Amino acid sequence: MSPARLPEADFQRMLELAPGPSDELPSDLDFSFLLAFIDSSDSQVKHLFRSQRCAPGEIIMQEGKPGSEIFIIRSGRIAIFKGPFEAPVILGYRGAGDMVGEMSVLENRPRSATVVALAECELLSTDQQGFAQMLSQPPFLGMNLLGMLSHRLRAIGETHQSQVVELEGEKRHLLEIERLRQETADLIVHDLRNPLSSIMGSIKVLQLLLPKDISAESRELLEIALASSARMQRLVDSMLEVSRMEAGESELVMSEVDLAQLLEQVTENVLRPHAQEVHYSVQTDPGLPVVKADRDRLERVLANLLDNAAKHSPNGGLITVQARRLDASVQVSVTDAGPGIPPEERTRIFERFAQVSREKRARRGFGLGLNFCRLTVEAHGGKIWVEPGPQGVGSRFMFTLPVRIP
Repeated sequence: MSPARLPEADFQRMLELAPGPSDELPSDLDFSFLLAFIDSSDSQVKHLFRSQRCAPGEIIMQEGKPGSEIFIIRSGRIAIFKGPFEAPVILGYRGAGDMVGEMSVLENRPRSATVVALAECELLSTDQQGFAQMLSQPPFLGMNLLGMLSHRLRAIGETHQSQVVELEGEKRHLLEIERLRQETADLIVHDLRNPLSSIMGSIKVLQLLLPKDISAESRELLEIALASSARMQRLVDSMLEVSRMEAGESELVMSEVDLAQLLEQVTENVLRPHAQEVHYSVQTDPGLPVVKADRDRLERVLANLLDNAAKHSPNGGLITVQARRLDASVQVSVTDAGPGIPPEERTRIFERFAQVSREKRARRGFGLGLNFCRLTVEAHGGKIWVEPGPQGVGSRFMFTLPVRIP
């Protein structure tokens, strides 16, 4: 059986990261004394080792797989890394006179890293029994070898401790940046609320003052302006509400809500300005039960889902709003005919500032809207998720709410 090799593209990337042949290879210990002892004519351990050659790109040992051999590098260069071949985390490099694989043998555990030959290598290898016999040879050999391995473990521990301290510092820095960003966003949002309210108020007054013979086109423009202002107001309110909910500073104002009536009302308000671009329908089970919920927040959840559906549906596409009774809950869904969401991103889109990227297309952004939806639905004791639409076309956003038990 041919030895396992790195895929050529991954091996070439690793070569680009590695020091050149003439550069000094970073190495913490020198086991060349062990090579000299093995090669000596009166050595009692020479028979314990076998020689093997490895071509560039050949995998000497692989992370997670059982390992029963140690390797002493007689010549050549190797790289030690963790993680997938296409995105490796380089742990170090080794050259002639170094040893690898001893920890797996000593602990009798799977390999903790992958080792690959960067150049033509000659290795000496022995198994666990051979390693034990070697340690039982002249006392100076075993003591020196154990001392060097202890030094290597201590050095690894110190390196890990240093990395932990560095990561903690980076974490504090990132948290501070996030705090400042959130404070800045909150200030901007607060400053947006007053001019937005003024714009919406002015449009409403203008609608009342317009002469009766004003053209239908002009009235339609005002309706679009009012709907767009209302959408922006919902986005601003969502930004503030998300911050409060995440900080635990927001409480639900519960009341009995006629869900069928709310669905009709919100769907009409949000989608009527898009009536020339999309078709829509509302389908609810007869006798849909009353739910106990925060009406204002539930209305914004529905409005956010409908806004997204309208934004990403093609011209002439159908948006369907449905509600049905389950055993102890009500399930609501909003289905669009848009480009859909890849499976790997269906959970991430409910996070703050998440966007769905599509090759050669504009990014499908959800901003804070879906994050607000998730926090609100979960605060009500429900769940929210997304799945493909009928026949795999579009997306169906679904959420559940507990039914009030009489």
